[in-house]
Amino acid sequence: MYLVDHNRYLDEVDDKFVTDAYHSLSIEGYRVTHDLIEHVRSGDWNPEQSS
Repeated sequence: MYLVDHNRYLDEVDDKFVTDAYHSLSIEGYRVTHDLIEHVRSGDWNPEQSS
C-alpha cells in the first residue's frame, strides 16, 4: 500500500506555485515581486486593471 503525506504534497504544490507564477508573469511582461505573486494567489487580481 502506498501512503501519501498530504501536508508535504500541499507544501510542494505551494512552492511550485511561486516558481510557476514568477515565470508566467515574467513572460507576460510584469515586474514580478513576492507581493504580486501573493496578490495573484489571493484570487483578487485582475490583470486588466493592474499596472
